[in-house]
Amino acid sequence: MKFINNNNTNISPSLREGENTNINKDILDTNTIINNIDNINIDDTNIEGLDDFLRDFKGFDCSPKTLGLMFRYTAHLRKRFSHKETIQILRFINKEFMDDPLPAKYFYDLGTSLQDYIEIDIKPISDKALDYLRMVESANIRDIRGYCNDSIELVTKALDILVKEEWIIKHRKEYKLITKIEWKDKIENLGELLNFKVPLFDNRQYWRWGDILLIGAGTGTGKTAICMNMVKDLVTQGVKPYYVPTEIGGRHGMVAKTLGLKDGDYFYPTDPILQAENIKLEPGVTLIDWLLPKDYCETDKLFQMLSHKMARVKGFLVIFMQLKDFENSWYAPGMCKMFPSFAVKYILDKDRRGGVFDIEKIREAKGMDSYKDLRCTYDFNTKILEPVDLGNLQYQEVMRNFEGEKK
Repeated sequence: MKFINNNNTNISPSLREGENTNINKDILDTNTIINNIDNINIDDTNIEGLDDFLRDFKGFDCSPKTLGLMFRYTAHLRKRFSHKETIQILRFINKEFMDDPLPAKYFYDLGTSLQDYIEIDIKPISDKALDYLRMVESANIRDIRGYCNDSIELVTKALDILVKEEWIIKHRKEYKLITKIEWKDKIENLGELLNFKVPLFDNRQYWRWGDILLIGAGTGTGKTAICMNMVKDLVTQGVKPYYVPTEIGGRHGMVAKTLGLKDGDYFYPTDPILQAENIKLEPGVTLIDWLLPKDYCETDKLFQMLSHKMARVKGFLVIFMQLKDFENSWYAPGMCKMFPSFAVKYILDKDRRGGVFDIEKIREAKGMDSYKDLRCTYDFNTKILEPVDLGNLQYQEVMRNFEGEKK
């Protein structure tokens, strides 16, 4: 067989199927294996322990040549794969490529013996455990082992190394990430400006990647309509945003169709999202309609977490939140505006034909007039929300007819 005659044994990480231990046979064809393996000669493999390994199978109906190849392959596979994944790959190699394959009934003994005689490099396991803790910040050994997909003994050794090197700490039964600062001395692209115009508020401040725009509005005052108008504006500019609704019913679809949006213009989740703070934020533009904190006393920490997520993925986040009915005031007002770079309240007019955006916070204003209210008209039939140009005479009559008052 071509695979056996070729002395390369290391299989590319592209053969991994996430945490699934079922190997996809479609990608494990001979050509794919040959094209993805590193230039490592199995003859160069350290075979210390091979004789003891072979003695374990003395008297078994197994080919010594096949056992020797399995030993050598494992020595390389375990550099990148867990024990369970390695055994799955060996099963496939044994069946498809070996001239004298091992009987399937001996694979349990094979796995146990390989664990005894092949010394495992702990570093890849510790790297994987560290990657997991960077995502979740804190976890017990059971969860870490599940992510690493390796034995409890090896995962424990990997965690001990991370504790010793002060990457993590152990507190009771939890392992927690220690924040290590990676210092730089180059300014590079810090504070990079967005490469598109922010709908409604682009002329009010300088917008940068990582910014959060917070919009508050009362119950039933048109948050979804405002949001979908912003989506339409972004799509017109060639930006495909992520829209995250937290209300059941899919009403955004009706507004989107009325505005002329079509399939493929924006992303939205297949399943309903109940707690938007738990989602994985994507690079680009995300709009959350609307955000409900589990505990308003923890609102500042929630926005801090979202801010850090945005910074990591180089994104721009628009968050809608409920205002108190009849008062048009924020819940947790001292905390919800800490991290957004721009915070504004939308006050609907009494005739519901428009409203005003009351701007309360701007981190990087473009001018002295940036804090001026932004008035808009709203067409119930077309769902179009349009800013009113206060300097244009054709709007003067419209402005005089507005009866709404800010609460």
